[in-house]
Amino acid sequence: MPQLDIVTFTGQVFWIFILFFIFYIILSKNVLPLVARILKARHKKLELSRTTVDQFENENKETASNYSTYLVSSLSNLNNETKRKYNNAKDWETSLVNKMQTSIFNEGNSSFYKSTQKAALKARIVEAVTKS
Repeated sequence: MPQLDIVTFTGQVFWIFILFFIFYIILSKNVLPLVARILKARHKKLELSRTTVDQFENENKETASNYSTYLVSSLSNLNNETKRKYNNAKDWETSLVNKMQTSIFNEGNSSFYKSTQKAALKARIVEAVTKS
């Protein structure tokens, strides 16, 4: 095999070191700084994204907290208003029933008194007629 020939072996090793050294210089001067800049830009962009995400998470938590507080206060107000309206309706119903019962009982009582007086008067007339 010509690659393993001892006569050309040192020359091959020399040229391979020269090629790797040139390749190393090209990489370290041109490619690696470009890669480093790209990595720094990505890192900055990632940090900015994390900061933005943290801000949005904080805003989301604050909004959820405000929503919960508002919802609880609204439900509490609604509950109080419903109780107040229920009590007003109950009071109105009670007063209406009392008025109706009073008017019905007054009419019933007056008609009862009239009929009782008529019956008593008839009984006295009959008694007076029978005695005489």
